[in-house]
Amino acid sequence: MVARMQVVSNASPKADRLRQERVRLGLTQAEMGLIGGVKTPTQSMYERSASSPTWDYLDAIAQAGVDVSYVLFGKKSSMHQTLDENIVRAALQALRNVSKELDPSKAMSLESETKAFVEMYKLATGQE
Repeated sequence: MVARMQVVSNASPKADRLRQERVRLGLTQAEMGLIGGVKTPTQSMYERSASSPTWDYLDAIAQAGVDVSYVLFGKKSSMHQTLDENIVRAALQALRNVSKELDPSKAMSLESETKAFVEMYKLATGQE
């Protein structure tokens, strides 16, 4: 008989859903934190329920495509239900590849890359 360990999360459902949304968008904690205007340790604290996000943070990540309704209430909005996660990941990877191909010594910084991705996402989804 093989014993299996089950990973138990002490994070709240909201914190778990925040992490799920970040993963859905193919973002690292550093990238999500940058979008939300916080540092990576703060993003990690949000995802572990060690701290609660501010309204400014929630507004910023919503502008980047996070389904804040799902994060807060567990109900997906219709706009986010149809979003193809693979397309988002592929777009971010393509942006990274193009940046490196143009001139590896002048690859976009994480901040510039994230801002460009957010703008591309807004254009693709018709968000202002």
